[in-house]
Amino acid sequence: MNKQYDSIDLCKAVVQKLQENNERISFKCHKGGYKSIHKKLYSQIIVRTVLRAFFQTIIEILAEGDTVRWYGYFKIEPKLYEARKVQNPYDNVLYDAPAQYKPKIKFGKQIKKACANIPVEEMENRSNEDK
Repeated sequence: MNKQYDSIDLCKAVVQKLQENNERISFKCHKGGYKSIHKKLYSQIIVRTVLRAFFQTIIEILAEGDTVRWYGYFKIEPKLYEARKVQNPYDNVLYDAPAQYKPKIKFGKQIKKACANIPVEEMENRSNEDK
């Protein structure tokens, strides 16, 4: 508990998860080559398999109470929220909210830069289309 996984540790854990599940990332082609009709299909299967193992690994790390950090991109850690009183806005009754862990996500420079480069006018147009 309270171990911090960086990108290298996370990659090792994903590889281990793929090996535990006996996932094989391979494909059968004529003479070992890539046929154009299979290229898209197999690359989507490979990516889906790896991403599924990646997110499953993150879930398992967080369930143990450890932190996942990919420098420049994100940091995810379980944070304890203390017990508190909350008020239901519909009937104005106070309820006890128990103490619980919730994931806390902090984004890194790469993701913040990507969002900072979006023009404000474009975002306003998107929100108007949704209405």
